[in-house]
Amino acid sequence: MANQPRPRIVCPRCKGEKTISGMVCPGFRLVTSECPQCAGSGVLPPHRADWWKGGNACRAYRKAEGLTLRKAAELAGLTAAEYSRQEQGMTNPEPIFKAIVQRTADAIDWEKLLAEATRRTPESPAGQG
Repeated sequence: MANQPRPRIVCPRCKGEKTISGMVCPGFRLVTSECPQCAGSGVLPPHRADWWKGGNACRAYRKAEGLTLRKAAELAGLTAAEYSRQEQGMTNPEPIFKAIVQRTADAIDWEKLLAEATRRTPESPAGQG
């Protein structure tokens, strides 16, 4: 099967408009600039699309666990701003994934799991099996 092109994802920040607007100081004037997430293309480059998907997965996990962004950032060893940028797909969310894996591993009772996995089952009666 030949390599198929990846589906294009419309930039979630500028909604495909290629620019974003915001208020700046001094004077609180409206300024329009190139969208930093898609670099003004209106679609996410492949690596950013992966980051965006990963960040969405991290956000869904955090919300399912009932964690605030600040608490999740603390558990991951990140600032709230760093964590937020990773959830938004602005930077690579790999540190969040590592923290989730570590948190999950820490929550597992490995001794109990090993004991259950190695527990011998009684041999079946002769003639049955």
